[in-house]
Amino acid sequence: MGKAGRSAPPKRAVRVMVAALGAVALIGALAWRVHAQKAALQRPSGGSATVEGIEVEVSTKIAGRIREVTVQSGDRVRRSQVIARLDCMDQEANLRAAQAQLQVALSQVGVAEAQSVDARNNAAVAASRTASARAEGLSVEAANEQAAREADRTFRLRNEGAVAAVEWEKTDTQRRQTEAQHKAALAALQTTMLSARSAESAAAAAKTKVDAAKAAVDTAKAELARAEIHVSECTLLAPRDAIVTDRLLEPGAVVGQGTRVVQTIDLSTAKLVFFLPNAELGRAGIGARAEVRVDAYPGRVFQGRVQRIASEAEFTPRNVQTREDRDRLVYAVEVHVDNPDTALRAGMPADIVLPESVP
Repeated sequence: MGKAGRSAPPKRAVRVMVAALGAVALIGALAWRVHAQKAALQRPSGGSATVEGIEVEVSTKIAGRIREVTVQSGDRVRRSQVIARLDCMDQEANLRAAQAQLQVALSQVGVAEAQSVDARNNAAVAASRTASARAEGLSVEAANEQAAREADRTFRLRNEGAVAAVEWEKTDTQRRQTEAQHKAALAALQTTMLSARSAESAAAAAKTKVDAAKAAVDTAKAELARAEIHVSECTLLAPRDAIVTDRLLEPGAVVGQGTRVVQTIDLSTAKLVFFLPNAELGRAGIGARAEVRVDAYPGRVFQGRVQRIASEAEFTPRNVQTREDRDRLVYAVEVHVDNPDTALRAGMPADIVLPESVP
């Protein structure tokens, strides 16, 4: 009993000491966590990302057989550089036919315009003849009226015995002659008027032919433009400055519309996307400066700008009720970096820092 009683105090002392050490450790852990949180709040925001470029597929617009592929994987190409050609004999034949049709249509316009000029001239001549016939008719009508009055006067004088019957017969003959001339002039006027109307109709018809011929030229030009487009689609051009990442087909392959021939990537502007926690979202802004570092160039800092910040969170839990839930929310931030020497390659891992994001 005495030995047991003497050993109890040391055990209690040990337990007290252990409890004290645990409390100290807990306080230290809490203090370290608070310190770490404060340090985290003070450090610049950032994250990890993978370098991306703008991938562009060069595909056929028409069906055909590949005649030539001018690039290899790894080649640098410039905008509008020829990448491949298709065998397009049909399209080229259609182009020649469209060119010939346009020449025919243009010549028909020339013929129609010449005919229209002749028709207008004929109408003008007919109109002039009608005016002349109308003037002649008026003159003959006046002479006829004068002859009729003179015949009436001599007829009265003859009845009164003032003139001889021969004189009256002479004036009556003159009246009949001018009357016949008047009828002939009216007939001639009627004929010239009909000719004028016919000439005007012919001129109008000729103008219609000119308009139709010009419309045919417009149609031929449209067909020519269509044929030129089809021929141009036989040549595949690089849509932008880029690097060929994959040559997918070889000459001789028969392809359909929309078949991929070459895969390219444009790295002149590198794109990187990292995720920013909800608590740090206020530190980023469109146009904010970003520093990018990659393992391949340990001493080099690439300067970029924030281009886009997602409007919706990623990995959103069903219910956001606690601080821990909110801390799990992250937003995609897209950074663009000018990369004229293409030092940044697609797939490179990178670290991004927003140096001006310290609150």
